[in-house]
Amino acid sequence: MKKASALLAALLLASALGGTAFAAKEAKSGMTLKTSVEVSGTTTRTDAIIADGVLYVPIRSVAAATGYKTEWSGVNKEVRLDTLAGGQTATAVDRIAPSQQLELKRLEIAFYLDGKRTALVDADGKVVQPLFQQDTLFLPMRALADALGLTASWNAKEKRLTLGESGAEAGSPAEAPAKGEKGDKGDKGDTGATGAAGATGATGATGATGATGAQGPKGEPGDTAAGPKGDKGDRGDAGEPGAKGDQGDAGAKGDKGDKGDKGDTGAQGPAGPAGAKGDPGEKGDKGDAGAPGPAGPAGPIGAQGIQGPAGTGLLPGMSAYNTMGSMIAVVLGGTTVPMPTFVASDSAFSVTGAGQSYTVFHSGWYYLSYSIRSTTAVMSSSRVMVSGLERPEFTLVNQQSQSRWQASGLVRLNAGDIVSLQLFGMMGTVILESGQGASLSLIKIAD
Repeated sequence: MKKASALLAALLLASALGGTAFAAKEAKSGMTLKTSVEVSGTTTRTDAIIADGVLYVPIRSVAAATGYKTEWSGVNKEVRLDTLAGGQTATAVDRIAPSQQLELKRLEIAFYLDGKRTALVDADGKVVQPLFQQDTLFLPMRALADALGLTASWNAKEKRLTLGESGAEAGSPAEAPAKGEKGDKGDKGDTGATGAAGATGATGATGATGATGAQGPKGEPGDTAAGPKGDKGDRGDAGEPGAKGDQGDAGAKGDKGDKGDKGDTGAQGPAGPAGAKGDPGEKGDKGDAGAPGPAGPAGPIGAQGIQGPAGTGLLPGMSAYNTMGSMIAVVLGGTTVPMPTFVASDSAFSVTGAGQSYTVFHSGWYYLSYSIRSTTAVMSSSRVMVSGLERPEFTLVNQQSQSRWQASGLVRLNAGDIVSLQLFGMMGTVILESGQGASLSLIKIAD
């Protein structure tokens, strides 16, 4: 019984990465945790889920860490991974609290790797489905690692996932199962036969040089006869210069020299006395007009004019709303917020499509305001588009999750301009509040 329990524990630990079908059916809930993803010595903390003994991790964290760009289409339910020129570090995903029992939401998707559709399968070749939790796509780690050609090692005790290239030395193995109780001692076996002698080892290194020996006996005297005369030696170096001699007698007078060059001009002399006064010159031309003088005092107020016709008291305007609590699949490049409920003061405005955009028929200055309310906080940004171009004075770029977006101000619109409202900058789903989940208003205040 104890050996069977130890075997079961080992199988459960191994299946946390392998995803083999030990469970009779898919679980409806899983346990959340925080795990460390380690790639090439870089470690990042991120969310993870364990269900049916399978480890699920956010695809963004693993893809970025292993040099892939991620694109998710909620409309087509497909995820694409494309190789980048340079690697990135793992992206932390922090959306769910650890040690929570979570109701699982499985999602059937199409998975593409560098443009080629690829099946995500477990060790038995069975197709596995990812989880979609808190606007984040979680994929089974072993199936994803096999698809990317990676090795994966899971340390359950330290909650650490180590990824490496296929064929490289594997990381730390999964945590060993608990040690079972010591079994009964077996009988002593027979002594085995003596093994064959090993091969002769390599020759050792040369030893150090020995000490110098004692001096040998003195040799016999050599031949003392004179040798032959040597060759003439080379010429010696020049001697030092002699002392300076006495001064000689003065020479004869030389011939007259040539005439020298002309000297420089001398300095200017002092000014002479003033000459006699000349005759008057002719009259000059008329000068230019002078600058205008300062303005005179204001004149008296004129009589009051006749009263003009009475105004209508109504400025042209329109409003559009979304009150249905719509679910919007937001993409990085932007998704239009539909507002099918449309109200206008006159025919100066019209709605196009299913409340996707609104046309202005008269040029002028307009007061524009909008508001978006979601049921949960997300990392989305909002903006106003006019005839396909972003108007930056109404753009809200968020650095943290939020559930409210609103902006207002004056904008110059031309006849025929088309106005729409978008959410952008994330891959995920935004659920609008019921009631006034989204609204857009335009009021013309001047031509």
